[in-house]
Amino acid sequence: MDYGKVKYEENKKRSKKKQTVTKEIHLRNGLGIDVHDLQTKHRQIKKFIDKKNKVKYIFSVRGRQRRDMEEALKRCNEYISEFDEIATWNPPKVAGGSIVVILSPKSG
Repeated sequence: MDYGKVKYEENKKRSKKKQTVTKEIHLRNGLGIDVHDLQTKHRQIKKFIDKKNKVKYIFSVRGRQRRDMEEALKRCNEYISEFDEIATWNPPKVAGGSIVVILSPKSG
């Protein structure tokens, strides 16, 4: 029996497994982000989701903007609603000065 052949077959079986990848997209200065910058980030997110990757959407607010976390949460939900057709997500989590949402591609 050829040991090299056995190892090759095992590696071949292992390589067929699909690993999930999580990409991170940061929106810094989330309340003051420009329209074009937002469109660029959303284009990246759509590419990642089309490739069946998860996306960790991090909406950061800094300094005085932290007083308006309700506004930031409302804006974050607005931005995420753009991905209704292609992704699913859990409610956003507020952690310090960031709002974090994990977007998963819809199966089917």
